[in-house]
Amino acid sequence: MHDQLAKFAYNGQWMDLLDLLRRQPELTNIAGKGKGYTPLHQAAWHGADLSIIGALLFVGADRRLVTSEGKTPYDIAQARHPDREDLRYLLAPSTRTLSQLLRKLVAENLDFFEDYDGNRLLCDRLITSLGETWTTSTLSENSHAASYDTPDLDARMNAAFHAITGVSLPSHGAAHFKLSESFNFEASLDFMRGTLLPPLRTLTAQAHLLPLEPHWTVLSDLFEPAPEQWGLRGDLFLWMELRQALCHCDLPEHTASGWEETIQTRLEAAITTLIGTAPQTERNIAVQRFERGGMSEGMVCCSVWHRRLIPLLVERAGWLRQSWSRLDWMRRA
Repeated sequence: MHDQLAKFAYNGQWMDLLDLLRRQPELTNIAGKGKGYTPLHQAAWHGADLSIIGALLFVGADRRLVTSEGKTPYDIAQARHPDREDLRYLLAPSTRTLSQLLRKLVAENLDFFEDYDGNRLLCDRLITSLGETWTTSTLSENSHAASYDTPDLDARMNAAFHAITGVSLPSHGAAHFKLSESFNFEASLDFMRGTLLPPLRTLTAQAHLLPLEPHWTVLSDLFEPAPEQWGLRGDLFLWMELRQALCHCDLPEHTASGWEETIQTRLEAAITTLIGTAPQTERNIAVQRFERGGMSEGMVCCSVWHRRLIPLLVERAGWLRQSWSRLDWMRRA
């Protein structure tokens, strides 16, 4: 079976390969003899269609695995297909943030919550606060598999919970959010410890294998990785603020017409909200809170956003949609 898998991947017989992997996903990260290429390495070498890359990621392809020459799929794609920015975006060997894992958990377990549920309100606030909090992992000397630190996860979640509610998770009882006399939301500490944290620990252990999926991806997920070049010094800080601000904004339905224009309009509106000027003006804008020193401190280059960064984010949404195009077929295993 391993030889058949290697043959399909080496020859670029993608439908045969995917048909095999959807029936036996445990073979996904098996490396071939010689250079130690996994199917994802071979897909990167061939410059495969994004739907193939997405299907491989769906069955658990690990973007961080290296060949005998120390090359990740990202490295191979960058060397062989330097013009394929779409490949580099999907193959970037990153893991999921705690915010993304919590968003996935909530989206797939809506039965955890009731109407006007304080637990759901607290989860939403945790998603916002954990947007830049990455899961941590260490690699053993003889393995490329990650070992995730559960105590670190528990400590971070407890710290975030305490920051939002003023009480710590080891406590008993409930945290209250009283917005008015008629709206008093209650979040159960027992729910957080007993219902939410156990499956979150499980997701954390799989974080490096989880691709973005249609049912929980939001606009902020388009912001990783950050571009390597900026216009002015304030652009980096606007990028980070936008990512945080858009962490609850769903992508438009992939079947909807004009979804590209919808994303562009949302991004332009968010930028206008944050800096007070529409990027279409193509002016350089001074933003005092972005001042960190340097000749262009605090300056945002609207022309770079209008001509390059916003189109890049819209393009990334299109790449994601292409990568999801075979998911329904993959699920019919």
